Amino acid sequence: MTLKNLVGQKVINEILKSKKNGTDSRVLVVDRFSPRMLSACLKMYEIALEGITRVQDINKSTEPLHYLEAVYILSPANDSVKPLITDFGFRRNRFSDFSGFRISKITDFLFRRKRKERRTQYKAAHVYFTKACLKELSKELYKHISGKYKRTMKHINIAFIPCESQVFSLDFPDGFQCYYNQNKISQRAAAMERMAEQIATLCATLGVYPAVRYRADNERNIEFAQIIQHKLNRYKADDPTMGDGPEKSHSQLLVIDRGVDGVSPLLHELTFQAMAYDLLPSENDVYNCLKSGVERNVLVNENDDHWKELRHQIIAVAFQNISKNWKTYVNNLKKSLTAGDKSSISDLLILIKKMPTISKGATNLHPVCLHWSGCVFCMSLSLLQDEESPRSRREVAPLQLWETATTVYAPDSARSDEECKQFYFQLQNVTDKTPKKDMLIVMGDFNAITGNDQIDWRDVMGPHGHG
Repeated sequence: MTLKNLVGQKVINEILKSKKNGTDSRVLVVDRFSPRMLSACLKMYEIALEGITRVQDINKSTEPLHYLEAVYILSPANDSVKPLITDFGFRRNRFSDFSGFRISKITDFLFRRKRKERRTQYKAAHVYFTKACLKELSKELYKHISGKYKRTMKHINIAFIPCESQVFSLDFPDGFQCYYNQNKISQRAAAMERMAEQIATLCATLGVYPAVRYRADNERNIEFAQIIQHKLNRYKADDPTMGDGPEKSHSQLLVIDRGVDGVSPLLHELTFQAMAYDLLPSENDVYNCLKSGVERNVLVNENDDHWKELRHQIIAVAFQNISKNWKTYVNNLKKSLTAGDKSSISDLLILIKKMPTISKGATNLHPVCLHWSGCVFCMSLSLLQDEESPRSRREVAPLQLWETATTVYAPDSARSDEECKQFYFQLQNVTDKTPKKDMLIVMGDFNAITGNDQIDWRDVMGPHGHG
């Protein structure tokens, strides 16, 4: 089972389904971190199927919903705990600060009644923290929130974001600076504690109790590994079954810092995934592609099968495989159309699903075409950068592209001879800068007059030329 599926099932089974009360609707309250974690592993309709009718931000003021129970998924931090206390906590009366202010018995009775009947933001609270809550925050919650509103309070050990099936993120951009920057040495201990806790929640989610190994040349690695081991021991004490099983008994956690390879972080990776994330104008794993005047959305995550196949390939190899996939798709579709009575019902159903990609043309293109556009865009930007800095490609020779594609549009007959010469001069300048190891492909519209005499050019020109 992939990491994303494992986290998604844990959220549904331990949070959403466990407190589902018949057909009653509920509200899901989230903070800054939890929406990213939930959207990475669940769809909105999957959450709605569990009785969640609304999703609200804990830091935004909303109308009270006294008749609905709320499911809170929060990080154990002050920014999230204080709004929770506000939703269910006791608010002092404005007259209570005036010492010596004598209130009559009738007024005192009315204030007590009003205080007793004060309504909270929701009917009840089911609170789930992404990791263990500090004792100080727990005391504040038990002090200010009445037990009749507090139905559930526990931690779920998901303090990370499952980005892909085998990739996760700690969502801590400042971690690198805190680990290495001497100017932030005062923040290093807290940063290590936070990252170690997040990694421990990952191991608890996977159900593994790994042996921690590290590169001993760096003293910070030793300290960080010891903190992780301490966190793992604590989770192991809470759940003795953690790490049990033949497939989990040999798991290992490697702590490797940048010092083991100082060159790789400075080089730009030339895989389709790396270039797409760096160069394509994508947001939330969606790339907006403009094809024939129609804007299309292209998924650049694991929900797209073509992306899963192409993402780890070198950009030139991905470009070739996209073309092969498209030819395979067209050939299979032609065979299906000419199969006649030999086609089975299942083949016809598959054909019907594929028909809109042909009948609507550019308004409903096949995903292979859209990935081809993204791949060409990445390659064109890379070539432009190489043209601006001719030495850059020689410096990264071990990872350079082995295929260079140049697209052109030549001046037509209405242009002057000087413009034509300038065009060919620029084209020659670009081809001269291409490394000798690369395969050079020049394609486009040269506005050439070929004629129909193919005697001397039979290998490159057909018999149907004009002009």
